[in-house]
Amino acid sequence: MDSNAIKILLEKYWEGTTSLEEETQLRIYFNGDQVADEFKSFQPLFQFFQLEKEQELPEDFTERVVDNLPEQKPARVYNLRWGMRIAAAIALIIALAFVIRPYLNEQPETEIVASEAGEITDAEEAYEELKMALALVSNKFSKGTDKAQTGIVSIRKATKVIK
Repeated sequence: MDSNAIKILLEKYWEGTTSLEEETQLRIYFNGDQVADEFKSFQPLFQFFQLEKEQELPEDFTERVVDNLPEQKPARVYNLRWGMRIAAAIALIIALAFVIRPYLNEQPETEIVASEAGEITDAEEAYEELKMALALVSNKFSKGTDKAQTGIVSIRKATKVIK
């Protein structure tokens, strides 16, 4: 290869515009025996590339690299659903606190306030009225139970006659 062609290829090489074929031509030229004296200074560079290309890693290379790596703790993985459940529970507790709080501060009333009709004004009078109302309800339930009992007995008798 003539020296002008080598000069042009070297200029393109230093600019980084050579193709793979042109770089292969340069490697072949500089690794050969017929290198011009003006290009002898570049010969060790291309010979170095060739030596590095031929060099192989030792068999225990991977083991040595892995042994020299620092130990890493596994990364913590946070589940978004779990966090959302916690946030929802906290929001629910806060909402319930605002709803229940007014009822917790109320004092029980000791006096009975007069009704809209103005009939009851005293606690003892209200108690007596309540007793009478409950007695009336109890009496009505008893009468209804008696009638139901009578109906059940008559149904039983009728079914015995049919059998």
